[in-house]
Amino acid sequence: MKGLRLWLKNKVFYSRMGGSYRRLGPALDFAKRARSSGFGLLHIIDRDLASGIGKNLDVYDALTRFIHVQVELPRPCFDKELYSLNARIAFTSPNIPKDINYRFSLLKTEEPKELVRHPGFRDILTSSEDVAGEAIRLKKRVFFIGKSEGAFCEISDPP
Repeated sequence: MKGLRLWLKNKVFYSRMGGSYRRLGPALDFAKRARSSGFGLLHIIDRDLASGIGKNLDVYDALTRFIHVQVELPRPCFDKELYSLNARIAFTSPNIPKDINYRFSLLKTEEPKELVRHPGFRDILTSSEDVAGEAIRLKKRVFFIGKSEGAFCEISDPP
């Protein structure tokens, strides 16, 4: 599967190069173009959710009707709402809620030891070849930011 890494703010997708953001367009319009170009997953870093603002929930509701969506959360917030919209959530340790739904969650890590600390996760998000190799050895699905042999999904930045 191919995925795209995108930043979302005010219902608009952006890509990031270095320290600056490039506007890609309204989220739904861009997602439809991405889907028709063969991408099956959007990995989203929501700048509004990171600030505790849930103004993009209607975007997730529309997106999950035609493309797979996973949202990277720096801390547990709006996780129940995102689960109810069929969006998956990438959590980082130690910000993993106690009542996590492992079926719809990923562990984002760059440290192999985190795989042992959090064995309930079936899906792993990483850009580390070491983590990917260990996750594959443990029979977990790897969502890799970049290119990696054996990854279930390779996530790239928009061209």
